[in-house]
Amino acid sequence: MLIYSAAIASLLLAKDEGSGRWLGKISNLTGKIAVIILMASLALWVSRQLYILIKKKNIRPFQGLLRQCFLFFRKSHVLWGWIVLTAATIHAAYYFLPFTELSMRMKTGIVAWIILAFLVLFGLRYQSALRKKALQKNIRLWHVITAIAFVVVAFIHI
Repeated sequence: MLIYSAAIASLLLAKDEGSGRWLGKISNLTGKIAVIILMASLALWVSRQLYILIKKKNIRPFQGLLRQCFLFFRKSHVLWGWIVLTAATIHAAYYFLPFTELSMRMKTGIVAWIILAFLVLFGLRYQSALRKKALQKNIRLWHVITAIAFVVVAFIHI
């Protein structure tokens, strides 16, 4: 997927004089897509916490609805992660590869992308452990910690 992301980014960067503004709009759009999907990924955590709370309190009317929301977010979580990585890579490549000087926004963007890469790696490791039924709690913990760090740095970047 990372190679696919890089290929799309390189195609977008092969710009001529007339298409520069159009590619800038695509880069901004991919950045916005990444932020929107990041918010949807946060909904996974929120829906899980609410579902656990309502299940403990045994509130029946909301339990089924929250369970459906939680399951939807959990099933689509991995797909959203790949979309965020792809969109963030395209967004970053447009601004980074012409490389002029590193502004504070570029520095925070680079840090956010590096954290995102680690987040994906921990996520892949976690998925692999789930499939092999050799679950290690510290892998999930690192994925969660990295996700929190990514959210913080991404919002600083924005």
